[in-house]
Amino acid sequence: MQIPALNRLPVEVLRARVANEIRTAILRGDLAPGSRVKQEDLAAQLGVSREPVRQALLLLEREGLVHAQPNRSALVAPLDRQVISDLYSFREAVDTAVVGMLARAPRFDLTPLQLVIARGRLAVREGDLPALIELDTRFHTSLYEAAGNQVIVEVMRGQWSHIRRVMAMVLDRAAYREKVWDEHEAILQAIHARRVAVATAAAGRHVRDARKMLLSLFDAAAPPMQAAKGSTGARWNAVDDNGDALISTVEIRGTKETQWKLLKDKLKDKYLSWDSTSFADGEYVLRVTTSDLPGNTPQDALTGSLESDPFTIDNTPPRITALSSSRNGTSIEVRWHAADALNVISKAEYSLDGGDWTAVNPAAKLSDSKELDYILTLNNVPAGEHTIAVRIADEYDNQTTDKVVAK
Repeated sequence: MQIPALNRLPVEVLRARVANEIRTAILRGDLAPGSRVKQEDLAAQLGVSREPVRQALLLLEREGLVHAQPNRSALVAPLDRQVISDLYSFREAVDTAVVGMLARAPRFDLTPLQLVIARGRLAVREGDLPALIELDTRFHTSLYEAAGNQVIVEVMRGQWSHIRRVMAMVLDRAAYREKVWDEHEAILQAIHARRVAVATAAAGRHVRDARKMLLSLFDAAAPPMQAAKGSTGARWNAVDDNGDALISTVEIRGTKETQWKLLKDKLKDKYLSWDSTSFADGEYVLRVTTSDLPGNTPQDALTGSLESDPFTIDNTPPRITALSSSRNGTSIEVRWHAADALNVISKAEYSLDGGDWTAVNPAAKLSDSKELDYILTLNNVPAGEHTIAVRIADEYDNQTTDKVVAK
């Protein structure tokens, strides 16, 4: 995903280019739904500074593809069953209306769409999933453009980013791939024959069938992984074109280690959560090896492996040092230093005499570093002894609490 010399481009062009790279990675599944991405990591991969990445993530948040998080990170938007259901219902209404308009049109050049269908059938034979997704998208967007309604074109352009994210779930099914292009051809033939009712019925059935399959896949999929302290989870996708049952082996090793350690074998699910508190802090990599052995002899069984990007296990809380207080009349000033070995300090809070916890900003105003200084001023504090507790947490919600007594 490296882009040479992007920093020399005008800001608005650079932002658009960076947003397009991240958007493409999301739509391709390179950035999985629910995964966390950091501005620093994206900037390093793209060869740009953090600012265009920050602006690009804001743009993608407006598109619904990411959700902003504290500390210069974002979550890739999860796939929402209800949103997909609503989107395909909306798409059915749009597609049937568009096909009806084209079937009533006095002239309609089929040649470009016939070429798309021919290329789609070739992609089916070659098993080229990215090409299938691209050509499927092109077929439908070409219909919208041919209808000549700019509002439909613009509205659906914004929706296809979400549709493309789930198309692989349907097109992963080998038996369904040819059916898609048979249905596309039936729609085109009905338009050419100017059979409005047949064309709209075919378009509506095409979208409804896709919606039904998608929702059934959502319902059969693994439950959402819940973030839990001390637990780490992984999810992957594996498909067998023959429909054979699959089992997986999951292994782990540190990035500076050479030997893989078994986490789980003979796993039928496509996800795994495990207790990561038994692992030392550091960077790790997973390897998933999937086999169709349940439906084949050992001699005929096939396997495939995939390694994850490095990820961090961090179970150690940050440290509070140099905690002190000083009084000046009715004001108390509290100072401390926070540090974490692996991750940025995500938040700090204080409590006066056992009261509610209140957030504190670092002296630099931004919680974006592994080491931060804090200066807290409490005004109108009555005379006498007071206990000020301070609490800090890192990105992984490891927490430390300390206190100081002011007199």
